Amino acid sequence: MPLYKKLFLFTGRRVIGFVLAGIALGISLFAVELAFAFSLQAFLLCLNIALPSSAALPDWAKNWPTSGVLGFILVVGFARALLNWAVIYTQGAAGEEFRFLQRTRILRWAFHSESVSSWEVMTLFEPRVGGGMAAVSAVHGLTVQLTCALMILWALFWISPVLTMAVLAVMALVFAPVRSIDKKIVEAATGQTQALGYTNHRLMMSLRNLLLIQIYGTQSLEERHTRESLADYRHHALRLFKVTGLKYAIPQFVGMFLICVLTLAANRHAHLSPVLLVTYFYLIVRMLGAVTGLNITISGIASSWPEASRLYEWWEKRSFDGPAAAGKRELVLAPRRGDAKPVGWRLDAVTFTYPDGGRPVLQDLSLSVHPGQVLAITGPSGSGKSTLLNVLLGGLVPERGQVEALLPGGLSLPLEAFRPELLPLIGYVGPESFMLEGTIRENLIYGLQRAPAQAEIESALAKAECAFVEDLAGGLSYRLTEQGQGLSAGQKQRLALARALLRQPKVIILDEATSNLDSDTEERLVDTLSRLKGEMTIVAATHRKALLRIADHRISLQ
Repeated sequence: MPLYKKLFLFTGRRVIGFVLAGIALGISLFAVELAFAFSLQAFLLCLNIALPSSAALPDWAKNWPTSGVLGFILVVGFARALLNWAVIYTQGAAGEEFRFLQRTRILRWAFHSESVSSWEVMTLFEPRVGGGMAAVSAVHGLTVQLTCALMILWALFWISPVLTMAVLAVMALVFAPVRSIDKKIVEAATGQTQALGYTNHRLMMSLRNLLLIQIYGTQSLEERHTRESLADYRHHALRLFKVTGLKYAIPQFVGMFLICVLTLAANRHAHLSPVLLVTYFYLIVRMLGAVTGLNITISGIASSWPEASRLYEWWEKRSFDGPAAAGKRELVLAPRRGDAKPVGWRLDAVTFTYPDGGRPVLQDLSLSVHPGQVLAITGPSGSGKSTLLNVLLGGLVPERGQVEALLPGGLSLPLEAFRPELLPLIGYVGPESFMLEGTIRENLIYGLQRAPAQAEIESALAKAECAFVEDLAGGLSYRLTEQGQGLSAGQKQRLALARALLRQPKVIILDEATSNLDSDTEERLVDTLSRLKGEMTIVAATHRKALLRIADHRISLQ
């Protein structure tokens, strides 16, 4: 696909519309500035400062009364204010539409990818998207200012080609040093981006492992490393401010220089009357203002470009190259069927390798788990237990082999086609108990499409050995923090199992779901699961032996 089409898809239709509106706004601003420049001549005539013969105006404009001229100037001033409002609104709207679009894409990618890094998501969500937003807003500003500046330049050529060529010659001499400043701006912005990324990464890593850091006594070491990267960020930020300010100051000095030179040169051009010279000077000042704005805008693009380009690289790699595949994996929750039955799987010579992962995690794996049976998956950490569970759930697609869902009656369907109907039938308990900030009841009913009866909740709690809930203040109304503080790891794991059972699943996935339970509690839960055999298919990844005694199939991954 051509690059311009990629950029169109990346930025979005609405953003492109706002940017193109900048051209119309630039032309409109030029028209307002031109009208105001020539209204100055009529104003000078009203004040008897100039003769009608010296004004470059039509006869009807030369005879305007003072009230008419002032009224026209007010209308022009109102139009300029309205256009400036429109520029600010469309510039902000273009940036905000871009930010919303990219953050929506990041959310879709984060929630529907097999695995993501929280640091990568947060880096994309703020500094990357923020840089892209700043770049889009700057491009909109560039469109407005460049259009207006070119139109004013055309008017200046129309009034006096010779003086305008002199203006362009002086501005050309300034181009080289300004260009070198742009390179320094990009270098400073790139260093700032890298320093901020490292600071965020180091800080998040330290916070996730704060207990280990405190035990090992390395708080001062980690604080020093993070502070050093923060100081590096400050260094690049101050350098960026310095060179950006220099770029802003140069056009102002050049503008004053040009006005002085033009005043001397105008005396040699008899065809320019003093009144017309006022109009010319006003347009020169407005053009220099537009050029100064262009310099600032280009500096903004240069400083935000490193973040924006990294965001584009992420989009091209993760979203553009595989949007169809990502769309297929989006969850479409089918309504629960009243006659739903347990579901099994058939794997035929399945091989799976993670990108850049070296040798396959699963290789030529074949197995059959019929509806209502129990599959136990064992093996050391890193052997591929969680990978196999993800293959069974359709979250990972094998590079070779076939995965089918086995339905009651001997029917089978490709897992990819059946996945939307399979997911609502599954209860899941993972190695880390997912807890919301809220009551125990709210945690239990999380993800349900219906309101369960009290008896159903009590039955699920009993099966999951959650008698401790009755001893909590408020029972089901007991409030948990986001991390479930106030409950032990085993209690949280049992609540997660109760939540899974409350879904009345036809398949239950247990990923190290009993790792935090004592032996007696685990044995009682296994007895409960044994009684549920036949009613549901059970797949358990475990390194403990209790679940093995009810397994119909065992797979040991090495």
